[in-house]
Amino acid sequence: MKKLLVTTAAIAAFTSGANAAEMMSESSLTSPLYMPKQNKSFSETRFAYKEGYFNSISDVTPGTKTNVQPETMNINELYKFGITDHSTTSFEIGYSRIDTDQKNYESRNSSSDKSYTSKGWTDPIFGGEERVMDNDGGVLDVLTSLQIGIFDRVDSTETQKDGTVADGRHILGLGLRYGTMMDKFTWDIVGIAKFLGKAKYHEVSSTNKDDKDSMLDKSHWLFDLKFESEYMFSEMFSMNFDLGYIWEENRYVNDKTNSSGYKQDTGNITTIDFQANLMTGDMFTWSAFYGAEMQEDTKFKGNGARYKDQSAQKIGLKA
Repeated sequence: MKKLLVTTAAIAAFTSGANAAEMMSESSLTSPLYMPKQNKSFSETRFAYKEGYFNSISDVTPGTKTNVQPETMNINELYKFGITDHSTTSFEIGYSRIDTDQKNYESRNSSSDKSYTSKGWTDPIFGGEERVMDNDGGVLDVLTSLQIGIFDRVDSTETQKDGTVADGRHILGLGLRYGTMMDKFTWDIVGIAKFLGKAKYHEVSSTNKDDKDSMLDKSHWLFDLKFESEYMFSEMFSMNFDLGYIWEENRYVNDKTNSSGYKQDTGNITTIDFQANLMTGDMFTWSAFYGAEMQEDTKFKGNGARYKDQSAQKIGLKA
């Protein structure tokens, strides 16, 4: 069985270029429908700490269990700019370091422990939003995104070579957002389809330490559906509640070094998030959040591995 527990602390997200009092009549800076006006900008800088935990089991060797505990430090920057009052563009990039402790429990009750590190830049994401409807019937936005896989992807579970945090693939996203405001309550529903291009990457393991591009993760689809909401208690204080569901298509992963491969059946993910917001001026908003994830079983058909009982929790601050 695999169980994942994640705790996140995020600090310092900076918003700029929008007059909060002026925007209050339409949406707050933390509203799911917020969009910077023409020639106005919005930026968010986030520092995060995440602590994870999960177990995996093997169907080939009954009784074999792996316990993994990653700790992540991350800094992320998001920037949005209003091209017109109904059209924006965005850019996002981050840097992460993941230190992982792993314990391998064998059926004979022995164990061998090791630690390894992954670090580097996340792949940059370019985005765009176009508001095609904004009237008494609600708001309708068209969402686009392009993640460019410019950094090398290295998956490492060995101490002699660090891994990276990049996806190693291009990702194209297209979606719709429909929402409305009712007095102090704002809500929307967002549906996004993402096409994940194939990823060529290096997997560092005990049997494969030097070959470049030893793995090939085939292209596939991912669908993300989310309900987002915010309630304004006053012009200074609000709370958000989000509920999401993520489905990822099965795909084949080819190990060229060992002339083998497996089919990855990723478990669907349900997410829930709460956030409290305090606006302390025209240009700053402070938020505290809590989130949880519940994931169905993930199966690796061909190598006998399974991840079960996957879950996650996160807490944090941003401003």
